[in-house]
Amino acid sequence: MTPEDPNDLGSFFAAILSIVSAKQWAYLIAAGVVAAVWGLKKYGGKIHPTVEAFLSTDPAGVLLACLVSFAAALFGTNGILSGAVLLTAGKTALVAMGGFALINKLLIPLIRYLVGKIWPSEVKQIEQRAQQLELFKNAKPAKPAAPALDEIK
Repeated sequence: MTPEDPNDLGSFFAAILSIVSAKQWAYLIAAGVVAAVWGLKKYGGKIHPTVEAFLSTDPAGVLLACLVSFAAALFGTNGILSGAVLLTAGKTALVAMGGFALINKLLIPLIRYLVGKIWPSEVKQIEQRAQQLELFKNAKPAKPAAPALDEIK
């Protein structure tokens, strides 16, 4: 159950109630992670302007979801850290923000940054080639030098 308007708290709480009544505790924790990240992004920026600038970015939301999921998984095991806790935190974060957001907003920019640091000249060549392909894709075909037979008639 997804609310149509993300600012509509009534439909959000209706979704939470249906999750609780179905005893889907993992989804309830994921909903708690979503609520915590929303609160941190909305009110956490009041601390300092630099924090507000960071929290307004997409990678900050993904990072907060991962951290809150880790804290929730660690809290559920009374502070005992293990591989199972990390796996649970990862699954909770994936459910809370969706795998697409994790890959698109955090992992791909991180990979681009690391590749740019390791192979900067290759990255420039790839960017130049991508620009050439974009220009080629948007180019209009040239008119033929001689008129076509259909145009002569």
